[in-house]
Amino acid sequence: MPKILLVCPRRIGDVFLASSVAAGLKKTVPNIKIDFLVFEGTEKVLEGNPDVNQVICVQEKMPILAHLKFLFDIRAKYDIAVSLLPGDRPILYALFAGDISIGVVSREIKYFWKRWLLKRYVEPSENPIHTVLEYHRIVEQYHPIELSSPQIHWSHEDDVYVEACLSENNVNGGYAVLHLTPKYSYKEWPIDCWRKLASFIEKKDLRVILIGMKTATYVEDENFWPAGTINLLDAMSLPQVARLVSGAQIYVGTDTAVTHIAAATGVPTVAIFGPSSPQIWGPWPNSYSIRKNPWKLKGSQVIGNVTLLQNSFRDCVPCLKEGCGQHVNSYSDCLRYLDAEEVCSFMHAPLERSASPTR
Repeated sequence: MPKILLVCPRRIGDVFLASSVAAGLKKTVPNIKIDFLVFEGTEKVLEGNPDVNQVICVQEKMPILAHLKFLFDIRAKYDIAVSLLPGDRPILYALFAGDISIGVVSREIKYFWKRWLLKRYVEPSENPIHTVLEYHRIVEQYHPIELSSPQIHWSHEDDVYVEACLSENNVNGGYAVLHLTPKYSYKEWPIDCWRKLASFIEKKDLRVILIGMKTATYVEDENFWPAGTINLLDAMSLPQVARLVSGAQIYVGTDTAVTHIAAATGVPTVAIFGPSSPQIWGPWPNSYSIRKNPWKLKGSQVIGNVTLLQNSFRDCVPCLKEGCGQHVNSYSDCLRYLDAEEVCSFMHAPLERSASPTR
């Protein structure tokens, strides 16, 4: 039985999108044993995934001696080790872990050592390519695989927990899930806009459920939100969030891992995008199976169960930077000045899809 290590030490969204590769490998090489190497704190998104044998976690910041011991521990434990990322650190892990090591390497002279040490490599795509397609392209240096969507799973215990939350809050009918607070400021949409959107959704006879992290931007005052709004911020794990979202009539969020997860469940998903590139980071629509980018760089678009929105009044969108201050804790004017009314105007079609008896 071949053993493969998929190396993806980055953010939760990257790891979740990498689950598509595990699904594709299992379909084409059923007897393969797949392990993941990820940063601590991102492993929950792979929890319960039947395609994954084991998840190895590494600290994002490690003392040198601890790092050397870790490299020794993974040395030559796999038939194949694939770095899904181009950085020095993930490629180093692949080099140590696999008899055959694979990665993506630029043709720049300074990266000659990677090309020399890796058994196989691909060059970065000349054109923007979606992360799911890029991961598949890298892994296919080992074996052709079927194009697959990212996968999220939850346990029976997660199902029971979510059902209890809904019951305790008297949710007997349809509900909408709003993911208010991303990890980084540059992806935030103003909290007052979320309140206006919640009021719009409530008028559609849907209960509004708020999820995310309790941050300084969140308003605790119950009177700020429409009557009946349910606050589940900081109340659920990622698998539980996935279970909650899977039963919703609609989900709305910004460019976050949770929005990727929502798209994967098949629920009508509205993704509010600011400076990030949809071509690379747009939520992968459920069951999308065409080997080309789902999303164009500019403009609000609809593909499958996903509606992707951009600010239509700013020429700089997307700037491909981390906020107007160009760091993760800066804010993005394209999101700060995206009117709630503009987002609400795009809500009718997703709400209609959510009400379809075929869903």
